[in-house]
Amino acid sequence: MSIAWLTLLEISATQLTAKLKEAVKRLGLAKDVSSLTSALPIKDAVYMALDGKSPYWAERAVQRLSESGRGVTMQPRFVEPLKLITNSHSLSQRTRHQAVRLIREFAQASQDSDTDSPS
Repeated sequence: MSIAWLTLLEISATQLTAKLKEAVKRLGLAKDVSSLTSALPIKDAVYMALDGKSPYWAERAVQRLSESGRGVTMQPRFVEPLKLITNSHSLSQRTRHQAVRLIREFAQASQDSDTDSPS
């Protein structure tokens, strides 16, 4: 995946959807914006940003994951890079705390889905 996709993280999910709607309208396309959004490699961009060495992109990725209900759905592959972020003093305290919260919420959701599964 090209690092150019990281720029998707510079705007919120809401802003991205609005920009896509505007482009679809301007170009006269009869395309559902949700299908366009789902076709973008946002999850891969988040992983690349979390796993990279750039504090800027790591903060953008954590922010996107923190957008409740509108961001990127947490995935198991995000956990290890987030754990590294929690200890990275090159990132803001706010970002480190958001990473801790994301890990905790993901663990709780995983535990809840395990207890909901029939044995």
